[in-house]
Amino acid sequence: MKKIAWILVLWGLPLWAAGQGGVVVRLPEGGFRPATPAGFQIVEVKDQRPRRGDIGQVARQGQLVPIQVQGGLLPALSAYLRGGPARRQAAIVISVRELLFQDKISGRQVQGSCRLSFDFSSRRGTVDMPLTTYGMTVNYAYTIGSSYDYQQTLERMIQQVIGRFGQWMDRNRNQMEGLAARVELRFRPMPLAETADTVFYSVKRPVRWDDFRGPVRMGPGNYGAAIQTSFGYEAVPRVENGVVVLDVLVKVYMLREQSWKRPGLTATHLAHEQLHFDIAYLIGERFKKALLAEELPVEDYDSRMQYIFLDFYRELHTLQKQYDAETQHSLIATEQARWERKIAEELRALR
Repeated sequence: MKKIAWILVLWGLPLWAAGQGGVVVRLPEGGFRPATPAGFQIVEVKDQRPRRGDIGQVARQGQLVPIQVQGGLLPALSAYLRGGPARRQAAIVISVRELLFQDKISGRQVQGSCRLSFDFSSRRGTVDMPLTTYGMTVNYAYTIGSSYDYQQTLERMIQQVIGRFGQWMDRNRNQMEGLAARVELRFRPMPLAETADTVFYSVKRPVRWDDFRGPVRMGPGNYGAAIQTSFGYEAVPRVENGVVVLDVLVKVYMLREQSWKRPGLTATHLAHEQLHFDIAYLIGERFKKALLAEELPVEDYDSRMQYIFLDFYRELHTLQKQYDAETQHSLIATEQARWERKIAEELRALR
């Protein structure tokens, strides 16, 4: 048996050979040649099959024996695809989901099939973004005593599956996040309509005492009113001409049912609460400016936006506490006037 295997390799007859207890196919290094030029480069191959090792069972001398890829599927397939597309427009990772030969022997007839399935991902930095899956099945039949070229079948299937993916790339290059060149932000205006519990910030709509509807809360300092302000954002992505466009809405608002007041307060006290709302708006505008200054990564823009948001959310609460501490909740008139000038100047600078 060893002698037969050695003779086949020596003469280079088929690229598959009968090894000890099975059949071995060889994928030639750099053997992959796409039918048409492709705008991607295969940068890694992964073996994600549930069962690693051999690639099925095939008929040999009337018996079913394992079939294997010489050198192991992962290193052999990686080396085979090295001669693939080299024009690096997109870095593609191939994950082998399934590769299975299955022969059945009936008398002197062999009927078999091979199933091949690849998952394709786009590598962006250290992140692999899923794109699509392509696979195919080939059925074949032959008579015992004749030979079947498993090597040729496997190579043709690899060529066709990657070729179909290349066609998919041509159709979808400008429509998939994983293939996008960059991220672009487009801000939507804040809604003006109020809800039962929410007042959105607007320079045309200052807060009123009837917006403070929550129950009076006792706390340190026993102050006369409290406005509950905050900000948040929504980002809706779409892909336009190879660019991820984010429609971003930054909302600055007060919550009526969590804002409260005691009786007998004056316009001076209301102005103090209004400035809390102005500070929230200022932080929202700073957040927008920070997003515009950031080069958001295609593969992780959402996480990066959340990270920036949390920084400004913490800054909002720090600034609100500082404002109350330095003005003593509006009791120190000079400090109150200084803060009003300070916030007005910062808002003008951002417009």
